[in-house]
Amino acid sequence: MKKFLSIFSVLILGLAFAACDFGSDDEGDATVDDDTYVDEDETGEDDTTDPGYEEDWELVMIIDAEENTSGGECNAGNPGADIDAIEIYRDGDLFGWVSSVEAIEQNFATPCDDNDKDDPEEMLGQSDGTANADDGFAGYFSLNGRIAYLLMSEIMENDDELVIYEMFNADNTEATIEDYQVYLGFYNEDGDMAFTDDAVSDWNTGVVTLTIDGLW
Repeated sequence: MKKFLSIFSVLILGLAFAACDFGSDDEGDATVDDDTYVDEDETGEDDTTDPGYEEDWELVMIIDAEENTSGGECNAGNPGADIDAIEIYRDGDLFGWVSSVEAIEQNFATPCDDNDKDDPEEMLGQSDGTANADDGFAGYFSLNGRIAYLLMSEIMENDDELVIYEMFNADNTEATIEDYQVYLGFYNEDGDMAFTDDAVSDWNTGVVTLTIDGLW
């Protein structure tokens, strides 16, 4: 079973979200503090222990790949990975989804100026986005070189499936290969967000189903 070796804490400062307006001036800032709770011992063996309190694995962090927006790679109107929804499935049944956007943070990537898919609340609830010539382009949030910190409606457990709905436009395949990476986390006893150092999987694009394992 995959083991998560360490986590880092994220302290949210100055959340200033305006309703339905998440432009760069109103984004919440997040700072990352290295805070290792679990590590390998001197023999290199797993010395995995929990941090000593109950963790409710209810947070998802999704990171846009730097190359999605940097170096002039700006798709008109919807730069970066386009996130429609994230859903939890347990025993094959829909169990949960994004209930709250906790913060949006500018990543190391350079953002594009033109982004008309800039409402993070489009990620709330069940999948309802469209991205094709027939149905139009709506119902999703373009990361635009940023990181989204999301609160799920239910606590995640090992063996749950996490379905990431990233919009993939078959009409323009080359322009819609925009990678993203997913991490799981919880609020620690200090009320800060804490996430695993290891991603749930490698970089992905499009709709992906990830099986959760390794949570202590």
